[in-house]
Amino acid sequence: MARTGGGAQRDQAEAASVTSLRPVRPVGEEPVEPRIVDVWSRTQPKYRLRAVLLLLINAGLFAGLNIFAFWLHHATLVDFSWDSYVRAVVGTSLLDFVQYPVSVEQVPLMVVILGLTVGVMIAVPIVVAQLYRFPVSLLFTAQVLLLGHLPTLAGFLLLSGYIAGGQRLRLSFRFASTALGLIPIVIYFFIATKGVDLTDEDVRVSLSAALLATVVVVVTAMLIAHQGRRRLEGGALGIIVALGLIPVTIWAVTVPSKQELLIDPATRLMLYAPWLLAIVSACVFSAVALLIAWVVNYRPGAIAPVLAALFAVPVLLFEAEVGRDELSYRVLEFEYGPRSRRYFYQQDVKDRIVALAQQRWTHDPSLDVQALIANIELLWEGEFEPLGELKRQESQHQMTALAADQYAVAEACDEFRQRRPHSRYIPNVLYIKARALDMRVDVPRFRRDGMLTFSDEFPNPASRQTWETLLANYPESPLAGVALHKLAIFQLREQQVDTATEQLGQLVDRFDRPGGEQPPARGGLGEIFARKPPTSSLDVQLPAAVEQGRELLELVRANGNDAIHGALPIAELLQLDPRSKWYGQQLRVMLDKYARSLLVDNLRLRLALAAESLSRRIGSLQDLIREYPRGDALPEALYRLGELLEADARPEEARLAYGRVVDEYAGSVWARRAARRTAQLELRVVQP
Repeated sequence: MARTGGGAQRDQAEAASVTSLRPVRPVGEEPVEPRIVDVWSRTQPKYRLRAVLLLLINAGLFAGLNIFAFWLHHATLVDFSWDSYVRAVVGTSLLDFVQYPVSVEQVPLMVVILGLTVGVMIAVPIVVAQLYRFPVSLLFTAQVLLLGHLPTLAGFLLLSGYIAGGQRLRLSFRFASTALGLIPIVIYFFIATKGVDLTDEDVRVSLSAALLATVVVVVTAMLIAHQGRRRLEGGALGIIVALGLIPVTIWAVTVPSKQELLIDPATRLMLYAPWLLAIVSACVFSAVALLIAWVVNYRPGAIAPVLAALFAVPVLLFEAEVGRDELSYRVLEFEYGPRSRRYFYQQDVKDRIVALAQQRWTHDPSLDVQALIANIELLWEGEFEPLGELKRQESQHQMTALAADQYAVAEACDEFRQRRPHSRYIPNVLYIKARALDMRVDVPRFRRDGMLTFSDEFPNPASRQTWETLLANYPESPLAGVALHKLAIFQLREQQVDTATEQLGQLVDRFDRPGGEQPPARGGLGEIFARKPPTSSLDVQLPAAVEQGRELLELVRANGNDAIHGALPIAELLQLDPRSKWYGQQLRVMLDKYARSLLVDNLRLRLALAAESLSRRIGSLQDLIREYPRGDALPEALYRLGELLEADARPEEARLAYGRVVDEYAGSVWARRAARRTAQLELRVVQP
């Protein structure tokens, strides 16, 4: 329907009034562009599309960086199990990160690799918060949590991103915002490297005081600003945030840490160096990325090239100078080697056995349980039931568990050799396998004091082939010295005296040298970042193996060719395990069997040392010394007597026994040991 003339006039009048309210741009004046402060300031579709695409590229590169960091610490690419995140929260110390699996002490170049990796991990979310705004940085912080498995660091990055990229905190000098945002990260490094125990009441009280001081400082500053009717933003708000973080920073620096006290200054510097480098590299990354963003007037693309470059550097350094076999071997050594926390480690099982026995006693109304517990030491020694039964059951259980553990270690070592046949750590892997196969439970000690311990001193025939492979393929490795000693024992058990003598001679001639295995001299930075020798982390005491070889060589030369029995006595002796509960009885059988052999004084010596009481051992050794004044066992008998006299608090008599060994048997291996013990005795006298 057509509108009336009056209605049309009213519409025209309203339109004219609306038009008159719009600002009129003077003729010839250009439209005002919005202020460019980040990548979203440009609203044109091409810039938005470019920003989204480059954001996805940044996210992909950053995901790879976090996966690489997780792989460096766990030797696996991803693990989304709940337990993995719980362990990451509980294990707050960053010292574990630089010590496992590849320690910076063993491979100093890991200082650079870890420092650059973590530095970029902390810089990217902060720079993204400034260039893409804080909500977008949450995507990158989530990657640190989910892919990097660093939940505590992610929490601090959340705060850092808000400080650096918050709209009200934005400073005209962007790098100042970055520096302000790095303050929580510095606090995190102080806390995480110290391994602060938040279950400690004193620590919780001091932290609460620091947080309260932070709240007081921030609230006071805001009230002052409110009274002055000033809007809190930019530099003013940044100053308030910085002041508020001071109490927590002081707490993080000064909070006590027991873990630090156990580390010498040189080692502490090495362990903390990656995190110092991380802060420096984060500053460099931020400065370069922000400079590029400023040069291109905050167009998208400032982060990706810097991120790609600093991601590539640690990856290439690791591949070229460290290698994946290093990571795989360190995981294997940590899991199965001498420092393993899972295999062949000492543990006290006495309390568990006593608790089981106590449960059974409570069901017998005729027993006074409290009286039994009060005399538990006597009952343990006398194996009062059910203690005896429980000890036998535990012993059998440990024997079964030992066999399963030996199989697991051998299988892991064989798998490493198949996957990495050319690794520099193959000798180490062979040693770990052979050592595991030689392991035995010290049953007498377990039954005596409830302590479960293992020993690899008695070679197991199952390990022979592994020792032979180690010696044949890697004769220059220090571990070949250990193999020579083990194989000589196998040869003597088979009465192959000449072969064993030759192998023991090689052990002494080739490996009796000071200093052990040394890394090749490289000079300059190469020397600073040179890896330690492959065997340095195994704690193999090669001098001790050489000394044991000398001891066995002296025994073989004196007793290996008996006129009546040949090498049979020494072959049978080396088949006896000194830690067996039947050892004393087996020695008595041998004494009766070889009463006229050259080895008889050595059998008497070992039987004397197997006596249970200290006084009986001392008396038996003194009798042996009187009865065999010209026997080849005399140097060892005098040395062992000196040790026992020391244990009996008779240092003067011990010094006389050692002195006689040094004076009368200067060329013996026991003279060396006696000289060292004499020096230790003198040192104790000098010390107050």
